[in-house]
Amino acid sequence: MQKGAEDYCKQTFGNNFITTYKRILGKYTAYFSCEMKNKIDQYNLTDEEKICIENRALDRKNCSELNKKNADIINTYRTSRSK
Repeated sequence: MQKGAEDYCKQTFGNNFITTYKRILGKYTAYFSCEMKNKIDQYNLTDEEKICIENRALDRKNCSELNKKNADIINTYRTSRSK
């Protein structure tokens, strides 16, 4: 079942998606979900912006400014990572 779910996610959404097991629904049925591997990639950010957001690198030059600019993205990204 896992292999079938992986194939479906890749064929439907591309290589940036992975399969996540959710739960067993019955003796021969399981529920899987397709999720983006790296959700930050969907925002088309610069490498510097990604470093500031992913690593919380406040000591890097410009991170304070970039994080202010990307506050909505940071909130969405950190919320989705905590699930």
